[in-house]
Amino acid sequence: MKKLIKQFNAKALIILAIGLITITTHGQTYNTYEQASLTDFLNATHSGALRRSILSENDIKGSPYLKTEFVLGDILTYNKIHYVNVPLRYNIYNDEIEFEVDKENYLAISSPESIQKIIIGDDAFIYTVKRNKKGEQFGYYQLLHEGKVRLLSRHNIVFKEATRTTGYKAAESAKFEKNSNTYYLQKENDEPHEISNKKDLVAMLGPQGEKINLLIKKEKLNFRKEEDLIKLVKFMNENP
Repeated sequence: MKKLIKQFNAKALIILAIGLITITTHGQTYNTYEQASLTDFLNATHSGALRRSILSENDIKGSPYLKTEFVLGDILTYNKIHYVNVPLRYNIYNDEIEFEVDKENYLAISSPESIQKIIIGDDAFIYTVKRNKKGEQFGYYQLLHEGKVRLLSRHNIVFKEATRTTGYKAAESAKFEKNSNTYYLQKENDEPHEISNKKDLVAMLGPQGEKINLLIKKEKLNFRKEEDLIKLVKFMNENP
């Protein structure tokens, strides 16, 4: 199935500086960023661009979004601009961060490679590359723990077409179905590496691997549980 909402290219980000200040967000201080407002962000990204209308998908069960409502957040660019109080939400199915223009219109960020981090409420996201058999694949990853080693999570949603009634099965509405998250480790500026099993996790960490293996056994941690993975990565960063 094609994506439900077509991508409209907004203009590339323009540097709009309105004063250097120290801002603390998501537990960090960005004292080298220039503050910019929602109005600045809208001017920088969608002036003259086509708008999207908020869609009502009443015939589809589930949601393509991590959270349906827009939540005020922050956007930090590699050009050291910090846009504050931007209404944002993450469209998992389209793998896009959307921002609200007004109550009836919204856009998706069209140049995510220019953005260092996006913070939506209590959730932080980065846009990075992962290489596999299909080549380079860019996408958004949720940042669960930050340090020399990062723990990232990739949200997964599939769309299932509506089905008709058959002789033995009732009809089903079209729906978005959320699958389990996929977890990754990222060392400094390296690409994310998927945590597929404990053996791979231990091998991925090199000299730290045996320490982690002992910790898993001692604390009876499950590497498939998000809270246990956060404990593991926190331990890695505190015990290099």
